[in-house]
Amino acid sequence: MKTSKTVKRAGRQKESSIPATSGRGMEMNAIFSMMEKLLHWAAIIESSDDAIISKSVDGFITSWNRGAQNLYGYTPSEIIGKPVSVLMPPGKKNDFPYIMKQLHEGKKVERYHTQRITKEGRIIDVSLTISPIRDSNGHIIGASKIARDITERMEYERRRDEFVSTISHELKTPLTSQRAFGELLEDMINENGDESYKIYIRKMNEQTGKLLNLVEDLLAISKLQGGRLKIENKPFDLNIVVVQAVDLMRLTTKRKIEVIGKIDKKIKGDADRIGQVVTNLLSNAIKYSPASRKIVVKITDDKESAIVSVKDFGIGISPEYHDKIFESFFRVAGIDEKTYPGMGIGLHFCMEIIERHHGKLWLKSEKTKGSTFYFSLPYGYKK
Repeated sequence: MKTSKTVKRAGRQKESSIPATSGRGMEMNAIFSMMEKLLHWAAIIESSDDAIISKSVDGFITSWNRGAQNLYGYTPSEIIGKPVSVLMPPGKKNDFPYIMKQLHEGKKVERYHTQRITKEGRIIDVSLTISPIRDSNGHIIGASKIARDITERMEYERRRDEFVSTISHELKTPLTSQRAFGELLEDMINENGDESYKIYIRKMNEQTGKLLNLVEDLLAISKLQGGRLKIENKPFDLNIVVVQAVDLMRLTTKRKIEVIGKIDKKIKGDADRIGQVVTNLLSNAIKYSPASRKIVVKITDDKESAIVSVKDFGIGISPEYHDKIFESFFRVAGIDEKTYPGMGIGLHFCMEIIERHHGKLWLKSEKTKGSTFYFSLPYGYKK
């Protein structure tokens, strides 16, 4: 009997050692590991120099890190539970409905430049990235926001734009006079029948015209970046705008420009500015496809937006440059790695205009295989 009891106790002891490696033990290890990761991320968020804030689905602040306190001046106890709109100056109250609309649709807002107001009442420039927060079922329950202070950068850009604007205005007056006198001189030579200097006068007038175009571009981009360029917000027929731009460019080139497609809805925005975008894309298509005789322009749409594309069959653009070409003063290089004429501000100007219309501008291209530039414009008006 003694032996039997010992065996049972030994058996029980053996059985009692099993739970140490059971599913429950593994579950506890997973929980501890998850807690460590959460603490790790919490430490990163708390020590970040950027303001990192979370808010509820109805816009009330639920968390506030040290970077937010340094940027805005409020302590967590002062601001948590208050609406995020308290950080918006009077002129930026429209930010709230726009951002909340994007979040409710599950969309991320990236690098949104705007202004905010600190506890002391100081207006600062910030760049915001806002992402929806979802629960385990995928429902949106709030949002996380990262705010970066760009006040110094914006001040630098304002001063730069003011300088460019001043220089451009100073250049425009003498260049306009020079072109007028050049055209008058060309007319006088034509009347007198003297052909010997005619080619030189024509070349001079062409170069003066190019200089004036560059000055106009500089003025336009300066006004746009400084918020001084007026953008109309009226319904217009995109088909007509595209065809007019194509007809204008046909007068300047021997290339065949084909227009495909049509939409039956109207766009709300600035028809003249969108026409500038189409003209610029066509001009680039001509410039960067010297050996091609054809350019294809297509007008189409989806449920939310109209889409225009301009396709050339020229030198193409390597993928590593697809983002850079929309930056100011970047110029594409040809097969021989030589850049083409121009200041490299045309595509940046187009990007600014399209973004002001809440649209998108992008491209598909490969080196030596041509490029297709697209832009979309959301429907803001229906017949």
